[in-house]
Amino acid sequence: MTSYDEATRWAVGDQLAEGFLAYDAETKHVLKCNEALQLMLGYASDEVHGMRIYDFFAHDREDLDSHVRLVLAGKHRRIEEYRYRRKDGSIVDVEASARAVDYGDRKAVCGVVREVTERRRQERASRVDQERLRLVMEAAGMGVWDWDFRTGEVVRSFVPERLLGLPSDGLSGGPEAIPENIHPEDRELARAAIARSLEGGEDYGVEYRVVQPDESIRWIATQGRVLRDDEGRPARMLGVTKETTERRRTEEEARHLAENLEARVAERTSELEAERARLEAVLRQMPSGVVIAEAPSGKVVLSNERAEQIRGRPLPPYLGGWERDEYEGLRPDGERYAPEEFPLVRTVRTGEEVRDEEMVITRGDGDRATVRVNSSPILDRDGRMVAGAAVFYDITEGRRAEERLRESEERFRATFEQAAVGIAHVGVDGRWLRVNQKLCDIVGYTQEELLRRTFQHITHPEDLDADLVQVRGLLEGKIRTYSMEKRYLRREGSSVWVNLTVSLVREPSGEPKYLIAVVEDIDERKGVERALRESEERFRLIAENAHDLISMTNLEARYTYVSPSHEAVLGYTAEALLAMSPFDLIPQEDTAQLADWENAPLTRFRARRADGSWLWMEGSSYTVTWRGETHVVGIARDITERKQAEEEIRRLNEQLERRVQERTAQLEEQKATLDIILDHLSEGVLATDVEGRVVFANPAVRAMFSLGAGDFPDETPDPWGDFKLPQAVSRCARQKESAKARVASGETVLQIGLEYVPGFDEGKGGVLVVIQDLSEGKRLEASQQRFLINAAHEFKTPITTILGAAELLLTEDEDDPETRRLFLGHIHSEGQRLQRFSDTMLRLARVGSDLGEFAPQAVHLGSTLEASVEPMKPLAERSGLELHVESDEAGWVRADPRWLEQALMVVLSNAVKYSARGGRVWLRARAGTITVEDEGEGIDEVDLPHVFERFYRGRQGAGQESGSGLGLAICKELIERMGGDISLESEEGVGTKVKIQLPEVRDV
Repeated sequence: MTSYDEATRWAVGDQLAEGFLAYDAETKHVLKCNEALQLMLGYASDEVHGMRIYDFFAHDREDLDSHVRLVLAGKHRRIEEYRYRRKDGSIVDVEASARAVDYGDRKAVCGVVREVTERRRQERASRVDQERLRLVMEAAGMGVWDWDFRTGEVVRSFVPERLLGLPSDGLSGGPEAIPENIHPEDRELARAAIARSLEGGEDYGVEYRVVQPDESIRWIATQGRVLRDDEGRPARMLGVTKETTERRRTEEEARHLAENLEARVAERTSELEAERARLEAVLRQMPSGVVIAEAPSGKVVLSNERAEQIRGRPLPPYLGGWERDEYEGLRPDGERYAPEEFPLVRTVRTGEEVRDEEMVITRGDGDRATVRVNSSPILDRDGRMVAGAAVFYDITEGRRAEERLRESEERFRATFEQAAVGIAHVGVDGRWLRVNQKLCDIVGYTQEELLRRTFQHITHPEDLDADLVQVRGLLEGKIRTYSMEKRYLRREGSSVWVNLTVSLVREPSGEPKYLIAVVEDIDERKGVERALRESEERFRLIAENAHDLISMTNLEARYTYVSPSHEAVLGYTAEALLAMSPFDLIPQEDTAQLADWENAPLTRFRARRADGSWLWMEGSSYTVTWRGETHVVGIARDITERKQAEEEIRRLNEQLERRVQERTAQLEEQKATLDIILDHLSEGVLATDVEGRVVFANPAVRAMFSLGAGDFPDETPDPWGDFKLPQAVSRCARQKESAKARVASGETVLQIGLEYVPGFDEGKGGVLVVIQDLSEGKRLEASQQRFLINAAHEFKTPITTILGAAELLLTEDEDDPETRRLFLGHIHSEGQRLQRFSDTMLRLARVGSDLGEFAPQAVHLGSTLEASVEPMKPLAERSGLELHVESDEAGWVRADPRWLEQALMVVLSNAVKYSARGGRVWLRARAGTITVEDEGEGIDEVDLPHVFERFYRGRQGAGQESGSGLGLAICKELIERMGGDISLESEEGVGTKVKIQLPEVRDV
């Protein structure tokens, strides 16, 4: 039995609007949960109390066990975030606070649970918007600027100062000022565009020339919008800027090359490559296995990865040529396939078409899988069979689900028939539809006799009306379930008391289907209750051992009896209280609500203890006749801790509400900025739902597809003949993976990018389409913008961590030194990361600038290699690596010693960083060539073409810190400026080899 304090906490939980949960800290069994949590999880009360918290905890058990240990140790955070699994399998996001309490001789954990699913959905939607912005900016290759007219300050994002045409110290002249570096012939054009935006309210859009310090000319395209203050005066202008110099030059050259034969050949080659890529993408993304074999030889000519994944082993080069035990296959009845009986073998040998044939195969790991196979012949133009194609699906999980359903139905039947209480299904008209044997034993009828009757027929007449009222409430949807005590008439005529609990099952349409009744025989208990009511002594025994305060007063409001618990709670002796009135203990301001004190409903009030302190009480009263006189019986309990808990909950709710409001404001501001940027993009941006209906199109794509400014079309536009955009969108939505394609449209080659966005359209998903011009100028511009975007991202990640840790430090209520050290450690670590990245950026800036002129001289490779290895030895020893230097045949080269040493340090540090403990690194110098080879993890073939690009970072292994993506780019520029060459070979899981070649000096 729980202590009085624990009972108080359970009572607090029942009154909460949020979910309340208590469970045993050791066994994780649920001890208590309120109705709010039951509604949140979709379980009935009796279902929850038989569960362990693992049953609806949607994380690993270790996560929960770790949290419980922190709670018991008093080191947990006030509010934790979890995911719970509802009865119907759906997932809800919650925030929960927890604390440890005593439950008898055990420890329990209790807390308040608040559902935050909607807020999490909004945050995921915000992250999708942010990712969409990142993708669009990266694809479009442009920058954003913000011009404050009041201060003249210009804030740039991704825009180099030389391209914007604005001075670094702002525009002190205000909106009418025009930078001097704009070409004199274009200044009036720029001034007129600004004037039209300020006076007429139209968007700012102009293309003009900027004169560079070296007198060269660059073309700039700028678009923007004026934001006004509350009085209508221009305050700021937001806009996007991009360089169009190369575009203009390319457009001029394109007019002269339109009829060139080489361009037509390249165009056709691009089409063929796109067609081949589409075919490979289809096979790669298909959820089914595909195998194509020649006829009649059975030689396998094509298969996708899914085929080998389902089989768990590689395909043989020829079908039907293996031993019986090598590729085992079974029919559903257990009979084994002969090699020549496999569906595809039959097809390529006889032309048989196989439909939906099920077979059980043995995978490479020994497990068995059930597959459904379709196989058909492939005919040439003359109708001759040249090959056979088989498509097979893994249906193992479906078969297992059917078996689990059958077992579940069997368990239900066993529970229904063997339950210790009566269980029945009852029609809405009262007919018994299904009854178990226990119910028949209670009422004395056989199953056949009971199924010919209604519950009204065997209900005691005095209890029937009350039962029918409750049934009507269920059918009308006013109540979800009801329980009542009633009497049934047994077959021989006697009555039996039962406790009846009834709930309603509805059709999917909402119509009532049948009632579920649980009947417990309480005839013996009712007899005991009658005996208890007749015994005054038993009442006194209960009163004197109760934790609640039980008292009796006469009509003059003087105590005539007080339970011993009064002295434990209030500190007064029974003798002292019998000389007092209850109103002597209650403050004047609380007595107003006790006007009808003889029959008071459940009321809260304060009571003064003997030591002068105050307690919050909750109690009720009613009148009884005892020994011929009227008395008032009062029952009260101490709820002081409950009041404190309610106040704490209120404070936490206010804090959560404030955070939600702040986050909502941030989301709205981010959305406004995103809308402005998308409206001014020159690249086309189109978004559809999973059905292909257009839900967003920016002005550029509207102009491209000739879409009006009204409603969006119900179908994806199909503007190109060789590339079917609707099918590409449908495939991306179905396979949920990104895709790219090139399309030739007249004289322009377009890059089409498709990205599946799972959080789009309220979680239903959607497809984002970005259309980009791939002329030479566009590609150069995209490379420049990717450089700036990556640089900004490198700064953003540590800054976000620093701000988050600082915010937590500012909002942390308790002065916990350990927590403060943790957050300060995060700030210090990310600050160092910012400093390293800043040093790298400065080093990059120095390449080609303040390193000075190339100072060549004769350099001995062997000495340089030994000098470069020496500072790397401590790092290699800590990493458990062996460094081997081979320089006996090293010669002399023409190089700058400083630059060569810096390049070697980059290559050596990479070899050490990405080598596993116990590995080896070789450094060889021979005849003008330096080779650095390691046994590390290697580089994915997808990343190999980009390793020398600035800020390009391939996929990182688990636990590795991401680099800046600058090292090899700097190394390549240094080597090439010295007249040399650098190359890289790598195989994933084998290692990497870097080769540096420099001009050899033979006569030193």
